[in-house]
Amino acid sequence: MGSADGYPAVWRSTSGGTWTLVSSLPLVSAYPGLAALTSVTYGSSGWLAVGVPGPVLTSADGTTWQRAGGALEKDLGAVSAVAAAAGPAGYSVVGRPAGPDSASVADVWWSRNLTSWTQAQDMNVTSGSTQVLAVAADPHGFVSAGSHCNHPAVWTTTNGRLWTTIVLALPPGASSAVLQQVAINGDRVVALGQATKAGGAVLFAELSADGGASWQQVRFSSPGPNPVITALTADSGGFTAAGQYGEPGQQTAVTWTSATGTTWTPAQVSGLGEGGSHKITALASSGSAVTGIGSIETQAGQQFVVLP
Repeated sequence: MGSADGYPAVWRSTSGGTWTLVSSLPLVSAYPGLAALTSVTYGSSGWLAVGVPGPVLTSADGTTWQRAGGALEKDLGAVSAVAAAAGPAGYSVVGRPAGPDSASVADVWWSRNLTSWTQAQDMNVTSGSTQVLAVAADPHGFVSAGSHCNHPAVWTTTNGRLWTTIVLALPPGASSAVLQQVAINGDRVVALGQATKAGGAVLFAELSADGGASWQQVRFSSPGPNPVITALTADSGGFTAAGQYGEPGQQTAVTWTSATGTTWTPAQVSGLGEGGSHKITALASSGSAVTGIGSIETQAGQQFVVLP
């Protein structure tokens, strides 16, 4: 998922095959302005792809896509970030409203079958700044992650409509923190994010061993200056995360792996060449393998590669 010539774009590949652009001209012409797809998920009713500002696409087979339209797409036209997840409880979409950081309303939507959408009315937050940046599904519902009043926060739900807020403690020495990625493997939930300290930004991790009911901070190393988390997935071996660090225009991509979410092992990324800025923008697991989509940005342009 992404964009091509400024329009929402979908690529598809069979196992081991080449990647083909499958988004059609009628689909592109439905969006007169610049837009990009940023999250995709698959559930019992098919594929759902969402992006900014506002595109919402569905597909039964991953090849033929149609615009969802309706209140959800109109509402997501005013968000600056959006993510989606699917599980036995249906589909969930979370968005961060564009505008002042003091906004206290989080955009959270739920659908059983992709035909109608219900906006969550109860995030259990009555005041203060709230942003929800990531969501993941488990057999019992959904877990989302973000921040509330500059503290890391998570939300849990069994039905996608009524959510319970859990505000977590700041990492030691941090003045603010936000969780940016979340993944679920069995009863273990991992949320990763960035904290602001006097010496600059650092990465941190939160772990729940009981499906999101209780949380503890665990050690997570920042390999260099200006680190950010860019992707996270659950896999057969536990969890895999991706990020980058370094000065602008010279960022290095890095991955971390963890069997239980308690300890994380970093590793450098090969296959992205030399020079420029490297980034892994997405991770997905299949069987015992994890595949990433990586980008190489130089003064000459940007190139994307598949990283097995």
